Amino acid sequence: MKKPLDDLTKAKYIYSGELLAFSVAFTVLGILTMTGVIGVSENRVNWITWITLVGGSLLIANTIWFFCSKKKRAKGSWLDTLIILPVPLTMIPLDIIHLTTKAVPDSAYAYILGGLFFYLTLAYVTEAIYHWFNPLQVLVEAAKEDEEKKEEGEAKEEIADKTPSDSENE
Repeated sequence: MKKPLDDLTKAKYIYSGELLAFSVAFTVLGILTMTGVIGVSENRVNWITWITLVGGSLLIANTIWFFCSKKKRAKGSWLDTLIILPVPLTMIPLDIIHLTTKAVPDSAYAYILGGLFFYLTLAYVTEAIYHWFNPLQVLVEAAKEDEEKKEEGEAKEEIADKTPSDSENE
């Protein structure tokens, strides 16, 4: 008979599985973008430029917040924060060049985005493997809380089983 999984193992399966699912999605997007199945028109490049400019700025702000906040560092992971940092550091200068001079051709954008999607694939696979062996502190704490709640529930059930019911006393 199989031994039931503890809460931490379940959480690790879910978190690592989620990261692997994102990596598969980024792989598919990278392939479709580089092969031209997802076309890159001028309108899409403008949308991508603004989205990556805002998103990249938020990622850099999040990284600065991570470095400055002890509470955020305790709950987060250095790997998660630093492994994604090359994406905004690549895209923001490219976005600024595109917005100011329109010097980046649309065909180059397809290869740049495809390459970044493949980088994100590698980053998420790395994170999934890393967090399987070194789970986030938040996952560990949540698993401990669930385990304590189960133990309290079992203890209450034992007490309820041991105390005689009112009908037995009559």
